[in-house]
Amino acid sequence: MSEIPPTEQLRNAKNIETVHGECRRIARGLGFPFFLFGVRLPLPLNKPCQLILSGYPPAWRSRYDEQHYMLIDPVLKDAMNRVLPFDWESITRSNPEIERFFTEAASFGLRNGVTSPVHGVNGEFSLLSLATPELLPREAEAHAELLRQVQWFATHIHEAVRRIVLDVPEKLRGESVAKLTAREKECLRHAASGASTARIADTLKISERTVIYYIQRCQEKLGVRSRQHAIARALSLGQIELDCYPSRLGLSRLVESRPH
Repeated sequence: MSEIPPTEQLRNAKNIETVHGECRRIARGLGFPFFLFGVRLPLPLNKPCQLILSGYPPAWRSRYDEQHYMLIDPVLKDAMNRVLPFDWESITRSNPEIERFFTEAASFGLRNGVTSPVHGVNGEFSLLSLATPELLPREAEAHAELLRQVQWFATHIHEAVRRIVLDVPEKLRGESVAKLTAREKECLRHAASGASTARIADTLKISERTVIYYIQRCQEKLGVRSRQHAIARALSLGQIELDCYPSRLGLSRLVESRPH
């Protein structure tokens, strides 16, 4: 098993091109000639942004798109429903369409592979797939070590892309959204926590009429028609954040606590 390559350049990457090059270098360092990293960012909720860094054979990528394989892709489907990394042999292939998918992928050199999903802190989802025409290690310890390395690799790429992309969301989406004022954010943040107009007014020591005005302004700036849609869009754009930890930890329900 190859040693895990250093990731300093990946951690310090300033653009997607650098990340792509580091993905290729590290994948090869782990013994995989092919890689694919895809991330889905909820920016905004009604039109999520997708970014793909492909080190797969271009001919396979063209075939994949032509055949609309995304609709049946078993690797993608499994990744969306898992947290731990997995190898492709663990995927059920009883469906003829799935078997055909893997058979065709193998003809392009993607015979065996491993995939690691990452579910991010801002609602983003990504996966890293590494593929090879060669056999994967089957000895239990070596196989577990491979999965561990791929998971490690996936989280580092995810963090690099998240940092770069979320720093320039408007540029990536090709849209510009007016910034909310501090008071508008305050009202919308309280609304997101379930507070009524009257409760918000009492908390902020302003009139209900003023609260309504601020929230309507939020809707106008965010290009939506309802309070709930404004909350969802502001959250997805990072214009407001909910106080989840540690300030709201006391609101959660303790299911079980075991002493040491």
